[in-house]
Amino acid sequence: MVLAVPIPKFLVSKDTLGIDIGSQSIKITQLKISGKKWVAATWTEEVLSLESISELSPPERKSLIIDKLKEIILRERITTKKVCASISGSSVIVRYVKFPKLAPEQLAKTIEYEAEPYIPFAIADVHLGFHIVKDIEEDGQKKMETILVAVKKDLIQERIEILQQANLNPTIIDIDAFALGNALEAAEVLPMTETVVAVNVGATVTNLVVIENGVSKVVRDIFVAGNNFTKAVQRNLGVDFATAEQMKRQYGIQVTPEEKEEAKADKDKTQVSAILSTVAKELTSEIQRSIDYFLAQSPETAITKVILTGGSVALPNLTQYVGQELNLNAEAFKPSIAIENAQSMVALQNDVDYKYAVAFGLGVRKEGDSR
Repeated sequence: MVLAVPIPKFLVSKDTLGIDIGSQSIKITQLKISGKKWVAATWTEEVLSLESISELSPPERKSLIIDKLKEIILRERITTKKVCASISGSSVIVRYVKFPKLAPEQLAKTIEYEAEPYIPFAIADVHLGFHIVKDIEEDGQKKMETILVAVKKDLIQERIEILQQANLNPTIIDIDAFALGNALEAAEVLPMTETVVAVNVGATVTNLVVIENGVSKVVRDIFVAGNNFTKAVQRNLGVDFATAEQMKRQYGIQVTPEEKEEAKADKDKTQVSAILSTVAKELTSEIQRSIDYFLAQSPETAITKVILTGGSVALPNLTQYVGQELNLNAEAFKPSIAIENAQSMVALQNDVDYKYAVAFGLGVRKEGDSR
């Protein structure tokens, strides 16, 4: 297992697929570099379920994903077998710790002992990965700031089995939040001398990473995401999931006083906005918790902005709402800004490419990368 950090573009292999397996769809990218932009050889999505495949039994879910992967490979005529995939959720733990100063090879040999106090799972049940950020001195002792990652072995094994049974070769298993940071770096939208909060709002999970001077400092998965908005509309208005999803994307959130005043003439618009605002408030509160945690550790640091991406950022005015609530500049990130041939890629049209952020971040990795 390896951790993702920004990779210099000249090290990137064009023969690696980035595969993001979400709860509603699979996104696949295959990239190569052209000048200062990327060219997408493959950039596609296959829907798994309108709502979420979490409703299926584990064998049913696994079988569905394998079948859909095979369909994509056949449809897109993909010949590349090497894959960089990622995972997230409650079985993934990321900790930022200070270990006694050791050489990387020494830490690799003793990582299970060093990591045990920081991991809430039995060490025997997890795969461990680490990345040394920098050396420091604390209370007269030499130490090293280290990113420590623990992932349940069964989660890793399931992901590997899915890819292998789809006749693919998994070379890197990454973390969604690190892939998000990698995407921002690869697209050259990440300020390397500032501190930003990057948020990927998916269907069932929101990935968050606080990035300071190009280095991730806080990583967290939040279980308030796109489906929470849809289900709130469904529950409050008594409609089915598909109708609630349509209403969510049609009406969005009214943010400004002018928008709210205009919406008064449309009962559905007003109701939906109020419902969505309640969920958006919950999501924003969770983001604020992460910001507060980071600032408590680094009180001299100022966060300059929040960058939002993921399929649920297509919800009208969500970005503006989050920025307003956090009192931060907010912007939405579309990976297509880094893709030279975006205009010729159907999947990058009609403002749907927010959902490809993680797949883009995975697509710029290369086999053998251990940084």
